[in-house]
Amino acid sequence: MLTPIALAENTSAQSTAAQVPAAQKSKKKIDGVVTLKVVRDGKTFYGKPLATDGKQLAVVRWDGRLTTFPANDKAAKVSVYSKGFEPYSTAELKTRLQKFFGNRYDISTTDHFVVIHPNNGGNGRKYWAQPFEQYYIRLRNYFNAHGFKTSEPEFPMVAIVLRSRSEFDRRLDAEADYSKNVVGYYSRISNRITTYDPTRASLKIQRENPERNWLYSSSTIVHETAHQVAFNCGIHNRFSTVPKWTSEGLAMLCETPGIYNYKKSTDIRSRINQMRLKSFRTLMNEGKTKGKLLELIENDRMFETAPEMAYAISWGISFYLNENRQSDYMSYLKRDAKRGSFRKHNNLDRVGFFIDHFGKDIDALESRMNIFIGALK
Repeated sequence: MLTPIALAENTSAQSTAAQVPAAQKSKKKIDGVVTLKVVRDGKTFYGKPLATDGKQLAVVRWDGRLTTFPANDKAAKVSVYSKGFEPYSTAELKTRLQKFFGNRYDISTTDHFVVIHPNNGGNGRKYWAQPFEQYYIRLRNYFNAHGFKTSEPEFPMVAIVLRSRSEFDRRLDAEADYSKNVVGYYSRISNRITTYDPTRASLKIQRENPERNWLYSSSTIVHETAHQVAFNCGIHNRFSTVPKWTSEGLAMLCETPGIYNYKKSTDIRSRINQMRLKSFRTLMNEGKTKGKLLELIENDRMFETAPEMAYAISWGISFYLNENRQSDYMSYLKRDAKRGSFRKHNNLDRVGFFIDHFGKDIDALESRMNIFIGALK
């Protein structure tokens, strides 16, 4: 188990990885944080130490990526570079990413996003980057207005829109453990969204008709942006073992215009995810969901063994709680976000935490959820 870092006051600039003490080895902390310089495999990077178990050291880098490596790796030279930690600015990150992606891609920025995208003749910010920024603003507005005070992201958020499905598949093979039928994903390790442009053939038409921009109508884009916003704005702890029903349920809530285009609408229909509703009802009418809520709360295995059911129930319970017990739901999200980083939670921990917020009669809660969703139109 990785333990949050507590560096000793006398940590010197010559400290090695083996000398970076774990929390249990030293309770004496310095004020603030430090930046480490890591030279490993002929490469150098800088980052803030987050946690260690004495065997592995977790560091978040200036660009927001999480790197874990052996704490006693003799091939790595680790020293304290400076006190404090300052991530790359948007401009610095853009420069580094442009060097990496080359002239086949343009990079456009907003206040909170750096978006890598296909060349499109100079209209990149409006067409490619602004949709991500608007989702970010509106999602934060929704949660801020409903009892969850979000925070500013520590790092510029990165979205990569590749030119083709083939490029996307190659990246999936190289860096992601996802189903091959996905069309986009958010990685908590890289802190980046990766997707591809399915509309290259009609790009000229869309440039001339911005209202037809596919980024504004893609449930995948808003789903993955919701993940990124949640893990960067304090709704989830990016370095914690967030129950998958919690993170996926919230992202599916955000797929609806009543939330991602929040304008104080009181119409519940704008918040119903019709695709998830249809899936849930089909499974419920077939009797397949009965008793499955507890299983989903206990662990994440259902997402591997029966993913359609896992996603349907995750949406169902999240939607029910957000509509009928919103104060309890927001309280649950707040406390979950404050649970310790890099600590695994067993089945009893997860169930007990759920019961603390929503009561011990989970079967009764499941019945109320089914009745509520069964009555939706």
